[in-house]
Amino acid sequence: MRFSPHFYGWVQSNRPFITEEMCIETVNEPVYSEMQPNGRMAYWKPIDLLGDGQLRYLCVITLDSGDYVITAFPDRDFMRKKGGNLL
Repeated sequence: MRFSPHFYGWVQSNRPFITEEMCIETVNEPVYSEMQPNGRMAYWKPIDLLGDGQLRYLCVITLDSGDYVITAFPDRDFMRKKGGNLL
């Protein structure tokens, strides 16, 4: 899997707790995924992002092929947007 300059420049400098391994795991084993209107794929998975034992949803955005990570972020609104409990 490849990672964009944006991932290395912005994501890792502003969210250093998000690792390449977390992103790969999220893309390979998502609890939910969807195609976005712009043709990119979004993947979500609950992960212990901060190492505190609390699961938070990580959202990883890739190109449509799923092999090029553009960005990743903790998605606090995932449950509200998607409804239900996927944890």
